[in-house]
Amino acid sequence: MSLQIQKTFARAVHRHLLRHTPSSRTGAAAMFSSTTAVAAASGFEKVGVIGLGLMGHGICQVAAASGIHSKGIVAYEPEQKFLDSGKSRIEGSLSKLVSKGKMTQEAADKTLSTILFTTDMGELKDADMIVEAVIEKMDLKQELYTSLGSLCDEKTIFASNTSGLSITEMAQFSGRTDRFVGVHFFNPVQLMKLVEVIHTKESNPEVFDKCYAWVEEIGKRPPPLSKRLSTHVKLTTFSSSCIFIWVDDELQERFLYHAEIHQASSLTDFWYRVLFSPCSW
Repeated sequence: MSLQIQKTFARAVHRHLLRHTPSSRTGAAAMFSSTTAVAAASGFEKVGVIGLGLMGHGICQVAAASGIHSKGIVAYEPEQKFLDSGKSRIEGSLSKLVSKGKMTQEAADKTLSTILFTTDMGELKDADMIVEAVIEKMDLKQELYTSLGSLCDEKTIFASNTSGLSITEMAQFSGRTDRFVGVHFFNPVQLMKLVEVIHTKESNPEVFDKCYAWVEEIGKRPPPLSKRLSTHVKLTTFSSSCIFIWVDDELQERFLYHAEIHQASSLTDFWYRVLFSPCSW
């Protein structure tokens, strides 16, 4: 099958799904939440972001620019040089938006003032949600989540931006598997609308609902799907360019997984990669 025919077929399927598949929050709630009703707003007043690198600085900027957090955003890096670098990235990004007429200087200044840049992990203690965007090393994440689990209030939800590591495993490190999800942004965060909200088998449905609502509140569009990062199915995305799926002999899990993937009608390209990646089936 030629590349053009494959793309044409993918677009046709996409159009069909747009007509017949819910693409709103209601659709996602019906599939993965405790009820079929639209969830209430997240209610997150204070959000922390750990790691201000390629992805983290963008997450921090977008969250701050939304203006929905009454207690602001906490941007944490353990070392001052990385904190300064992340702050410079955000300042540069805001400046570019202002120069292109996509943001006023007043809005840019307000966004920056919303962020508390700190090397003190204690500032994260009372956060409603913490998004982790550190480098993809499980030993580093193990140390981080072990510390956060001991430090943070019981209400705090942990969300990893990982694109390749097991969310289930990281949740175990935190000591609060029911309040742990994946929130996977795409690069560049400031421009890409897609954000995957991922639950594990132990995630509290209400926690998932709140995180899903938060993603929408900051102006992103989470597709109505969930990744099952269990012993049976694991999906890894690399900067939205490739999708690899590993499955074991339990084909039922495989079919259940793809039934969920087929609800992701918001992106033709996403559909194309799932259907035609040589590693997908």
